[in-house]
Amino acid sequence: MTLSVTSWPTPWQIDGYAEAMPGIEREEIVRDIVRLVSVADMVHRDILNDDWVLAGGMAMRLRGSPRFTRVPAVL
Repeated sequence: MTLSVTSWPTPWQIDGYAEAMPGIEREEIVRDIVRLVSVADMVHRDILNDDWVLAGGMAMRLRGSPRFTRVPAVL
């Protein structure tokens, strides 16, 4: 598998995401981007493969755990 980051969100785009998702802080958006890119990089470097997989908190986050930032429900 290859990893190619074609562009990173600009600070203004991240601000726009935060504005579009009330209740989600800018820092939470940045944190989630970093988490996802970190996992993709581990796959790219063959750290995660048939012998090594994610477990624990990060695996739970990617499987929908509330520890991963969720967009609040709109009432």
